[in-house]
Amino acid sequence: CKFAAWHGTLFAPANHPKTEGDGWTDAQLTALAGTAGLNVTEWSACVASGQHAQLVTDANDLSLAAGVNATPTFKLNGTKLDLQKVINLGGLTKVVDANR
Repeated sequence: CKFAAWHGTLFAPANHPKTEGDGWTDAQLTALAGTAGLNVTEWSACVASGQHAQLVTDANDLSLAAGVNATPTFKLNGTKLDLQKVINLGGLTKVVDANR
């Protein structure tokens, strides 16, 4: 699956931008696409076409409207979970089980 390779490469700790929130440059993304084994020519043409730009914008807008401002974000019964509290309570499974 090309998506799994792309996702794994993009989000590998070694490939994170130096400063949180900076994002990647076009050149960095292109290089990472090659590292992930994607056809860089096809990938670059797809990105340049803007073919999926609205889908990305819509997904981002929905996430922000739902209160998602970081990854990972977990919600249980519509309530955003504090991940540190989840850890302190013994993990996600225990928190979910306690809220059934």
